[in-house]
Amino acid sequence: MKALVLILILLFITAGSFAQKKGIVDPVTKIFTLQASLDDSYTIFGFAAPDIKSEVLILFSSHRNEVISKGQKCRLGSYSETIGLPDGDQILYDSEKDGFARLIYTSPGKASVPFYVIRGVIKF
Repeated sequence: MKALVLILILLFITAGSFAQKKGIVDPVTKIFTLQASLDDSYTIFGFAAPDIKSEVLILFSSHRNEVISKGQKCRLGSYSETIGLPDGDQILYDSEKDGFARLIYTSPGKASVPFYVIRGVIKF
């Protein structure tokens, strides 16, 4: 029963990802970018593992209240777009696994941190 509920939740999130704004991966540099727009409503979760039950490490959202309220709870922060990342930080596309895209958060002088987003929220 738990497996069925998990599958339904994943399908719901994935189906919603087709209608929401998507982050773009540059095919040459592999840099992930997301630009905010007043016309789009989106929430993108970055998970610690390719599993929606794992810790949320980073959040991108068009909802300012969500960015503010969840920012302290996400180890990598909460942003409305990638331009809001600290200077020098960037996110790189790495690979795919089990319906998730593996991204790497890089920060000068610090260890890189991998995280996973549902594959449907990015495009190339």
